[in-house]
Amino acid sequence: MFALLTGAMMAQTQKHMMEQTTLAMAQAEQQHQQQMLNMAREHHRALANNAQKQAMAQQEDGQKLMAEATSTLGRAAAA
Repeated sequence: MFALLTGAMMAQTQKHMMEQTTLAMAQAEQQHQQQMLNMAREHHRALANNAQKQAMAQQEDGQKLMAEATSTLGRAAAA
C-alpha cells in the first residue's frame, strides 16, 4: 500500500514538474517573441528616421542647386 501511494505521489510530482517546465518554456518563448517584436519596431523606427533625414538632405541639396543656378543666371544676365 505504501509503495502504491509513494508511486502515485511520484507520478503526481513528475506531472507537476512537467507542467511547470512546459509553462516556463512557453513564457520564455513569449518573452523571446516580445523581444523580437521590440527589435523589429526599433529597426523600423530607425529606417523611417534615416529616410526622413535623407529626404531633408536631398531637399536642401535641391535648394542649394537652385540658388547656385539663380546666381549664375543673374551673373550671366549682368555681364
